[in-house]
Amino acid sequence: MVLESIGQALKFIFECLHLVLEEPKLLLPSFCAVILGALIGIVVIIFGILFNVFSHSGLMPFFLVFLFAALLVSFMVNYLLTAVASFAIYEHVKFGHSSLGKAFNRAMSRIHIILGLAIIAAVISIVVNSMKSSGRQRNGLVIGLLAPILGTALQEGWKVASSLLIPVGVIGSLGFVDTFKRAFEIARDNIVLIGAGEVGIRILTGIFGFVGFVVSILIAIGLYLLLSGLNTMLGVAVAVIFAFMAISFITTLNQFVRTSFYTLAYMWAEDRLEHGSPTMAAPTQFKNAFGI
Repeated sequence: MVLESIGQALKFIFECLHLVLEEPKLLLPSFCAVILGALIGIVVIIFGILFNVFSHSGLMPFFLVFLFAALLVSFMVNYLLTAVASFAIYEHVKFGHSSLGKAFNRAMSRIHIILGLAIIAAVISIVVNSMKSSGRQRNGLVIGLLAPILGTALQEGWKVASSLLIPVGVIGSLGFVDTFKRAFEIARDNIVLIGAGEVGIRILTGIFGFVGFVVSILIAIGLYLLLSGLNTMLGVAVAVIFAFMAISFITTLNQFVRTSFYTLAYMWAEDRLEHGSPTMAAPTQFKNAFGI
């Protein structure tokens, strides 16, 4: 079953690459999300460390507020750009072309949904951080063992949920609560597809990400060794810039694959609902990858 999911995910990744070759600008929102996310992530990490250091002091509420604000901005930027990517993918698959300007305007028109999702994500992130911290501090054997596990489960569960909620929220015209209801219905009615796709995509993108990271670092080291003979600072600068851009590009491709998968899952569900037919043909990318 797992091997079958991996094979299907690999086919889907090739389908996503075909989308990019047809319209390269589809990658731009995901690339911006990765770059901005890395920059904002540095601030989040700093406040996260300070929050853990001062968690038992009078300064904890102060750092908690700043950590929440940093997380909120981080998730807002990521979700907004993911929403732009999702709508652009939707337009491309449905009409054969897309407009990033139109996709951005559409995402901004649904900013209240994106803000709501970002608030939930920030709260979950803080809760998960606290649960993992409780595990490290060994506050009792049961809590020490279960807290990190439950925290990781909550974190991963929200990652899957938000991946579907974003296309439902930006492409659809539902309210905040109805967006959750519709996403739940789609997940319930497509549990096998989503489960198999999630497992396969997660495994493959994890492998590609690790291999890409290692190869990028090795090439960066090679560039440093090649150029450092001319100028040490030049070698360092070129190596760091190359490594950052290469890893960012690989991360962009992985994020684009995930966004495409959940966008197409939503499109197929809506097509079946609109036509009142459970046998409505799946998008070409799903048919080629999953044989449905």
